[in-house]
Amino acid sequence: MKFITLRGAYNYFTYSNSVVTAISCYPSIDVAWGYNESRTIPYGYQKIAIPQINTLNFFYPNSGYFARVSEDTIIEFNNPLDYSESIPVFNNYNIFTYPYEERSLTLYSDFIKIATGTLNPNNNIAISYIPTLPSSLNRLQFLSSLSGYFMQAKTPFVILGPTQTPTPTPTNTPIVTGK
Repeated sequence: MKFITLRGAYNYFTYSNSVVTAISCYPSIDVAWGYNESRTIPYGYQKIAIPQINTLNFFYPNSGYFARVSEDTIIEFNNPLDYSESIPVFNNYNIFTYPYEERSLTLYSDFIKIATGTLNPNNNIAISYIPTLPSSLNRLQFLSSLSGYFMQAKTPFVILGPTQTPTPTPTNTPIVTGK
């Protein structure tokens, strides 16, 4: 079993269980957001809302989410994602946990519209990277290990793991590696 701790504030994370789980199983989750399969329509959950208003009531395997929790919350994964080889980044919106060593976002600037991470989840400060802005205005400069990110991609691409070398893919999805 593997675990992820959602800190008492805002979190981006990948739900990597092999089973669908009701968000209500985690009473400390106040708000959660995710996207549909085309990554264009956001779905939401609010603990205080009546069930008919919530459009997101479950965490689905291998999907990314944004959640605000009232206190630290541990989520146990029975079948965690294996990111040893790569992280697929799809066209449009993506939310994921980054497991590798620190890596500069400038490597991905041709593929990204915007990337957002949290500077410090305890004080709810979000920082962003927008490739079209001068680097001095981008407070988010690196992907940091075990941090979560929201990313809007212009085109699909793959972030390779640290032990992988670039190879062509059948779908011609760009592969980016490096530090």
